[in-house]
Formats: sequence, structure tokens, C-alpha cells
Amino acid sequence: MKIQFGNTWWGKAWLNALGAADYSNRLPRGAAYARQGAVISIYWNGTTVKAAVQGSRRAPYREVLGFSCFTDKQIQSFMDELLSHISIVTKLMHHELDPQVLDIAERLGLSIFPRSMDDIRMDCNCPDWAHLCKHIAAVVYQMSLDIDNNPFLVFSMHGLDLVKELEKRGISLGNEMKVEVPLWESLVQGAPISKKNLTVEEPENFLYPDFTKIHSLQAVFGKVLPENPAFYPRGSFRKVYEKVMKKVQKGATYGLFDSSAIYQLSSETDSSVLANASVGTLVVRGLTDGTFLMPGRDPWVISRFIAALIDMSEEEAEDASFVVRFFRQVCLLALHILRNGNMVPELVALPKEALGIRWLPSDMDPGTAEAMGLLAKVLPKACVQVKLGRGKTCEALHPLETVISLFLTHLMKHLVGYFNQDDNVYEMFFLGEPLYKKSVDFKGIESTITTWISYFHTANCRWQPVLMVSDRADGNVFDVQVSVQDTEHPEELPVPLSDVFAKKTYEIERFAILKDLDLLSALVTGMGAYIDGRGKQPISYSNENFATFLLDVIPAIQLLGAQVVLPKSLQVLLRPKRTIRVKKKGEAAGGTTPSLIHLEDMLDFDWQIALGDDCISPEEFEKLSVKAGSLIRFKGNYLYVTEEDLKQLEKMWQLSKSMTGEKLLRTVLAGSYEGAKISLSPEVAAMIAEMKSLEPVPLPTDLHATLRPYQERGYSWMYNNSRLGFGCILADDMGLGKTLQVISFLEKLREEGRLAKKKALVVVPTGLLANWQEEIARFAPKLSVFLYYGPKRNLSDFDGDVLLTSYGLLRSDQDVLKKKKWEIFVIDEAQNIKNPDTAQSKAVRAVKSQVRIAMSGTPVENNMKEFWSIMEFANKGYLGTAKNFKTEYADPIQYDQDQEKAAMFRLVTAPMLLRRLKTDKSIISDLPDKIEQDEYAMLTPEQAALYHETVEESLKVIESVSDKDHQSMFKRQGLVLQMILALKEICNHPAQFAKDGNWDPALSGKATMLLDLASSIQGNKEKALIFTQFRDMGDKLADFLEAKLGERPMFLHGGCSIKERKAMVDRFQNDPKARFFILSLKAAGTGLNLTAASHVIHYDLWWNPAVEAQATDRAYRIGQKQNVFVHRFITKDTFEEKINDIIQQKKALADMTVSVGESWIGNLDNKELRRIFS
Repeated sequence: MKIQFGNTWWGKAWLNALGAADYSNRLPRGAAYARQGAVISIYWNGTTVKAAVQGSRRAPYREVLGFSCFTDKQIQSFMDELLSHISIVTKLMHHELDPQVLDIAERLGLSIFPRSMDDIRMDCNCPDWAHLCKHIAAVVYQMSLDIDNNPFLVFSMHGLDLVKELEKRGISLGNEMKVEVPLWESLVQGAPISKKNLTVEEPENFLYPDFTKIHSLQAVFGKVLPENPAFYPRGSFRKVYEKVMKKVQKGATYGLFDSSAIYQLSSETDSSVLANASVGTLVVRGLTDGTFLMPGRDPWVISRFIAALIDMSEEEAEDASFVVRFFRQVCLLALHILRNGNMVPELVALPKEALGIRWLPSDMDPGTAEAMGLLAKVLPKACVQVKLGRGKTCEALHPLETVISLFLTHLMKHLVGYFNQDDNVYEMFFLGEPLYKKSVDFKGIESTITTWISYFHTANCRWQPVLMVSDRADGNVFDVQVSVQDTEHPEELPVPLSDVFAKKTYEIERFAILKDLDLLSALVTGMGAYIDGRGKQPISYSNENFATFLLDVIPAIQLLGAQVVLPKSLQVLLRPKRTIRVKKKGEAAGGTTPSLIHLEDMLDFDWQIALGDDCISPEEFEKLSVKAGSLIRFKGNYLYVTEEDLKQLEKMWQLSKSMTGEKLLRTVLAGSYEGAKISLSPEVAAMIAEMKSLEPVPLPTDLHATLRPYQERGYSWMYNNSRLGFGCILADDMGLGKTLQVISFLEKLREEGRLAKKKALVVVPTGLLANWQEEIARFAPKLSVFLYYGPKRNLSDFDGDVLLTSYGLLRSDQDVLKKKKWEIFVIDEAQNIKNPDTAQSKAVRAVKSQVRIAMSGTPVENNMKEFWSIMEFANKGYLGTAKNFKTEYADPIQYDQDQEKAAMFRLVTAPMLLRRLKTDKSIISDLPDKIEQDEYAMLTPEQAALYHETVEESLKVIESVSDKDHQSMFKRQGLVLQMILALKEICNHPAQFAKDGNWDPALSGKATMLLDLASSIQGNKEKALIFTQFRDMGDKLADFLEAKLGERPMFLHGGCSIKERKAMVDRFQNDPKARFFILSLKAAGTGLNLTAASHVIHYDLWWNPAVEAQATDRAYRIGQKQNVFVHRFITKDTFEEKINDIIQQKKALADMTVSVGESWIGNLDNKELRRIFS
């Protein structure tokens, strides 16, 4: 882009005047000469300008231009007149020379610009005989650049030094003309690194910023920034800035969702690698340069680090270390700041006589400031360091400011790109490049850049404006009076502007006050005249003009730091919003309790218009005779309506009342429609109140269990919801007894006869089939269960209350199962349908029932897509389509962290979702410290065949030993123990016994159950110990868990050294990523402290209660702050179940004779052995 001359009003006026005086049209030749850099030097000295211009000869030509000098009398007259225009003087204090100054000079007969070439003394030693040679013409154009940079020169070349003349009269411009630019190093460099400063502690409460509170300042900046600052000789820099900001805002919006909108990087695994980093340090190396260091990995450049933070999924972020989560929040904040244009430039000095720009968050927006404050409270200072050149690494002086500045400046560079080639000012502002002295005339550039940047910081002025607004009685005229507040003395009352002029108290500071006040002139129409009138008469606005002032100007000036005091009538400006009044259609047919989920049959609504807290009918609104663009009084307030508002309201009245029952119910529960408050008829209000109340429901009389108080509440909640027609998502934390609550509810349905005709369908993971069977038989023995499982399954054989089957069989047999009418449909581990597009999820949703219950121990509400899928099962259509749900809830909550939207989401889902946590004080008081539960696995077909074959062969051999002598009995006992060992291996996994290498976890009921349980434990971010007696089984469990969960657990066995054992224990106790720890029962049964675990899983049992208890006590011991859940895996319909029953009976009788282990089994006779093992 070529250099433009006359970029400011004064530079252009200078060239226009010379062009008008150039009758021979020789001046334009100088432009090309000046652009080529022919003017080597130029020096202004009073009324003379001297320059050196390189021509065709070796030595440059010498140019001298002289101008007339004003007399002292002329200067005095001019200054007297100038000071009578106070608003012009205040602009001078901002280094702005108002064009009106030229009018004042001309009225006094002062010629600022030449009227002919004879008004200028010109001399050049070139051979050109013309009065205006091309060398002098080049100097004229170069002078226009200097005038652009400092318009005061047009007066100084006549002997009138405006700065000195103003100083003589007590008005100082000195600070504006000379500035100190801070060194970037001094802004970021802190103390040397010490070991004491390297500790990172995770805060107890890490509150994420709500990015929806960030409001854009871009429109405000666009109005107050000067258009043609002198430092940019290529046209309007404000237009360049606005063009860049549009591109940045658009790119940052896309960049929030995908780093490829910003960077051209190809790695798809970086986000996972970063999420798994336990610690890390960001080293800042420059305005846009930095590296992220992780133990055991090469340094990551800043672009790779930011891209990984952007691409990190919510699931990855949840499991990441605090350090990574913190940097991710800073990155998201930076993108939201860029998205809203809420960043401001800061001029800094760089090495080698260069200037640079770093971008910082604006402190003018309260939402941005709040987000910065939240992050500052939890900042891990040890993870932010600075390294300057070859110097040593040091702490960051202001860590959060340093990091956010790096992110903003770096992202700005990549979002902008190079669409202004060879423009060093552009590159400094937007690409993070240094501006070197050799590339630009540095004379005064620091002050002009600083002056332009100061408009971004008007809220930081000492004297803040206070605008007092009043309305006249007729409501057609509004007056504005201006006062100023001294921020250094906030306890003092604001001072009216009239007092600033009238009282001697403010004589010294008067123009400093006016200087700060003048910043509003670009926004507030009439401010200049108000200042010139010394604040004696208010600024008055008509009704139509004041509406614009109220809606557009006041919010802008408030962001600039001004206070606005409005009368009560204007404090809440009413805007019409369409809303509804919900009413009851009529009584439901049949007299039964109506189903709220089909509200088309019982709820109706009327369109209304919300005006604040008042709702009026369309007919009442028309009577107000509202005129678009004006303010009208309404019940002590003012109402404002735009032309677009009227069109939307007219469109609304013509709409049919089409709203689904599901959406209507969501609206009722949220209490608002499109942001406007709704109204309810008394009947609907009573119905909703009844729905929200949780009435206790008597427990079934034949329930063989004592429910804890929170379990009774869950049971009653399901029952009441079923009467109202709601499906339920029971999402209690793991171990809180969801299964018992549902069984109690099923038994209640049986007791009331609701399962007489239509039955209950319960679908669970295969590994939980036996567990459900066992628990129903234990807690509700009258509730008959039919297990729909195995190759011989036949639905025609079903004659019970509950049909129990697996997800896999539901998917394969859906055509059969969906034909049957079901009263209730229960799914356990509902995360199995978290992906709504899978065949399994579709099969589950295809089955129809009156009531649906989804059970999940993982926090489904944290993953919005998964939540929608599960809610779509429980209450079809309630949350709308997946696409609409993503737009309305998922994206605002997940990407903007919109707390208001999250609160509304909780309101509309609360009746259908119940989640209690073990950390809740009310729940902890109900729970014992240690909860033991037997969990039953089914034998897979492969296991069952191998099990029965092995039992028969073993018993035949055992029964062949008929002698009773000591040697024969010893041999027999050994054969029994061999059989036990073989059957244990088969129950663990068929491959452990068969040694055929086929270690598919689906071949083992226990392995399948373990993986289901481990998924829930990981989803809840808890830890577990897994005990096994077998080294080879421990290795395979590690393989299974790694394949399923992506993280290989540690395995402590007898072959581990003391050093290895200690390292494993330390990692499990301290590393949040180490969620599972497999242990050999013999090697780790005693002596270890593993209180990080809240779950203990006994994969295979030792049949020795004392040994089992010792293993459990690795977690359940002093220092344990959580409830411990003990899971004892037992294979149903095998010797494991029968031996466990015998041991539990012995324990109940306090007979501990079986504690010696399994040797007692070898002493049983053949008949007893067959009873146990067959």
C-alpha cells in the first residue's frame, strides 16, 4: 500500500491550500519524489523549514522555506478568542486541533495557509529555474506528513507556539506531547525461580467464568476512536482497525469449536496427550511466542498448546489436571474476548530500539473483569514463567496478565493474517511484529500512538462524568445535566459542571476536568455546546432523539466509565415481548389422573404481551396507540417500541397457537417464554405446585428391605411421577442403592395390580443380569422374574411380572419385544444408550411403555448430548429434537458456560431427574462408612459348558478314591482343591483354565461385569482397588481395562521390588489419572495405605473372611475420608454362590471355623460335594 499524504484534516488542508496556490500545477510532481524517500531530512525551526532532498546529483539539494511571523498583538487576540471556545481547548489537550481554530484565525485576519506561492519564501540550489521545483514540492508533501503527525506545526511556522501559549495561560499539554513507553520486559519479568515457588496446589473451589456475561465493546470503541491518527500515513486507521476486528471476531467464533479455524495443524491426539499431563509449565518468550513444557516430552510451541486446549473435549477436560483445566479456561476466555472485541492494545518498548503492541483484556466490561478475577484467584503461579533471550527463566511479574496477553496477541496474529502487505504499523498492531526505528520516522510516533490508544481507556480517567437525566411533565422533553466525580475522592459528592467554571476551588484543575469530560463529545450530542455554555443550560432532547440517547448512547458511555442517574420512570425501560398465559383446557376424560406429558389434551394458552411484570392482551396493547421510535408513559414507566417490534407482534397475532405439549410444559417449568415472564391460570398454578411437591408413598407390604430416608424419597418420586405420566432418570451416585429403589417401585406396581395385564421390562448389561435376579429374589420375593436369556429363550414362556434381559438381546430381538405392551420399561446403566444414533439406542427407544425409568450412576447431565439421548428415552420429545436441543441448551452451556441457561435447564429437567451424591451431607448421614455388596455374574455359554464338563470329570476322579486311609484322604483332598482351583479359573475367564489364548472379555461374566463397573467408577472420577489371587489373571485384567478405558492400571504382585511398590502406591494416592490399581491378594493384602480408593473389588474370593477383610482395609482405614464400597464378585449358579452362602451363614452364627480357608471343603463327603459343585 503506497503512502498517502494529507491523512488528517490539517494535513489535507495544507495540501489543498498549496494546490490552490499552484497555478502552474507543478506541485503534484513532488508526491512521487516524496514517496520514493527523496526527502532525506527535514527540520522545522520557527518560521523556517530546512530540508535535504536527493536529486540526480551525488550531493543532496538544500531546500529552505520561510513563512510570515504573527505579531505579538495578533497572537494575543487569537489566544483570547481561542480561550472563549472552551470545547476547542479541551480537544487541544488531547492533541486534537479542531478545524474551527482555522475559522477563528481567519476571522481575525490571520493567514494560516498561503493564498499564493508568493506567501512562501522558497530556495533550492538545484538548476531548475522554476520558483516551485520538484524538490521543494517533495518537501511540501513531506511537510503534510509532519502536519498529520503534529498539526500544531501550522501555527509554529508563523511563530505561534500553541503549546507554550497555552502553558502561559495555565493550560499544560506537556504530558500529551511526550510519553514514556514501558519496556515489555519490565511488565512481565518477576523474581528468579526458587524451589519454594514450584508447588502447585489445586483450589477447593474452581469456579468457571460465565462467558455470557461478557458484552461486546466493539461498537463503543468504533465510535470514540479517532479516524485518522497521525502515526498511520496510509489512510483511515480506524477503518483498518474495524475491518481487522470483524475478521478476528468471526474467526474467534469459529475457533471456539475447532482449532482448524485458526491453525493449520494436523495432530488429532494432542488434546488427549495434554489432558493426560499431570503437570506443565508455560514459558513466555515474547509478545506472541511461548512454549509449554511437560515432563518426559519435547516442548510444545504455543500454537500447538493453544490448539490442543481448543480441541480438548469436555470429557477430556473433566479428567485433566488442574493446571491444564486452568489454561483451558484462560484460552476460552481469550477466545471470548476476541469474539466480542473486548481487547485493547498497549504500546511497549522492545530491544533494538523497537516498539511493539501487546493486547490485553479491557477492564471496561464488567463480565470480562469478573472472568479475570475468578481466574486470578486460582492461578497456579508456579506454572507461568518468563524467559527473555538467553537469560535465566524467572517468574512472571503478573502471571495472569502475562498469559492472557500472550494468548490474545498470538491468536490475533493467526486470526488476522497478512492482508495488508508491507505495512509496518499494521504488522506491529495486529501481527505482533516489532516496529524498528529504521523503518519509520519515529519523531513523535510514540505520543500519537499513545494518544490514540488512550481512547480505549477512558474509564481510567480521574474525573468521571455523571449525567443527571430528568423528564419534563409532558414526557416530550428530557434534560441532561453533567457533573464530575473525583475518583481519587469517591466519598465526595459529584460536582456540577457549572461549579467547575464558577468556583475558584477548581481553577487549577479546571481544564484537566474538561479534558476528561471531552472524551464524551464524540458520543453525546450537544456536549461541546454544553461545555462552551459553562454548564448553565441543560442538554435537551426531544422524545424521538432521547430514545436513541437512552438506548444507544447511555450504555456506551457507561462502559466508558460515566455514571448515569435516571429518574424512576426511566430506570426500567419497558420493551414489549411476546409471551403466553397458560390455562387448563378442561377436565380429562374418564376421571383418572391426567398425564402431564401429553398436555395437548389438558393445557392451552393465549398470546399476551409482556411489559415488564405486566402482561396485557393484544387488544389492550393496541389501545396504547404506540408509535415506533418514541417513548410513551405506561404505569409510571416508559415504553419503547421499534418498527421491528410492531412487525413481530403483528406476526404473532396472526400465528396459530401451535406449541407441542412438551414445549408448553418446559415453558411452564422455566417460568418464561423467549425471555419474558409467563402467567398461569390458578388451576395450572395449583397443578404445577402439586407436581413439584413430593408426597411420601407407603412402601410395599411385602418388601424385604429397610430403605434409607433418601431411598424412600427416590421411591416416592418415581411413584408420583408415574402417576403424572413422567418418565424418570434416576442418576444417584454409585453405591446409593438405585436398584433397591427401583425394585421397591416395581413391587409397589405389582401390589397395586398395575402389572396384572401389562408387565415390566428391565434391560441391563449382560454382566448385571444375575445381580438383578438375585436382588429381586432377596428384596421382593413375590415379584416373579423371567430371565429372557440364552439360546433357548422364548417369549411365549413368559408368565411373570418382570421380564429381565440384556441390551444385546433387546437389539437382536426388538421385533419380538416391541410388539408386547409394557406397563413399565426400566434400563440400567443408561449410558449404554448415550449415543442416540446407534442401533442399540434406536432399539431401546422403539419399545413402547406407559412409564420409563433410566438408571445411571454417572453424571449424565454433564454431557449434554448423552443427556438428550437418555431423556429422549425417558420422556420422548420433551427436550425437542437433538438439533434444537444443541442450539438451545448444549452449545450455550458447554461452550459459553452460560449459567443462566444452565439454571433454566435445571428447572425444566428437575421433575424428571433425581441425582444424589455421596458427598451430600444429608446422604452421608444415612450411609455407613463401609458398604459391602455381593454382585453376581452370569456364566456365559462358553463358561457354562466348560464349567459343567470340568465338574463332572473332577467329581468322577474324586469319587473313585474309595479308601479311607490317611494317604487316600490326603490325595482326595488334593483333588478337591485342584477342582476348586480349576473352577475358580473358569469363573474368572475360560482362557485362564483352557490356556487357549482366547482372552475375549465377553467370554466371561465376571470380566463383563468388571468393565461395566469400571466404566461407572471412571465416569464418577473415583478410584478402585481390584484384588485377585492369580498373577496371570491380574495381567489380563490390566489388558481388559486398558482396552476399555484407555489407561493401563498398575499391577502390584509378588514380583515387584520394594521401590516399585512404593512408586505404585504414591502414584495411586496422588495421581488423579491412576483410577484403578490391581493387586495380588497375597502380595498386597497387608501393610499398604491406599485411602485414595473408594471402591474395593474382589474379583475372585479367597473364602477366608479374615484375609478378605485385610485386603479391604487397604482402603477402609484411618485417613479415609470417603465411604468405601466393597464389591464381592460371585458367579451365579456355581460353587462360588453356594460356598458364599455357607460362609455367610457361619458368620451370622459367629462360627468362624471356616476362616482357615478352603481346606474344609476337601473334607466334605461325595454327596455334599455334588450338592455344592453340580
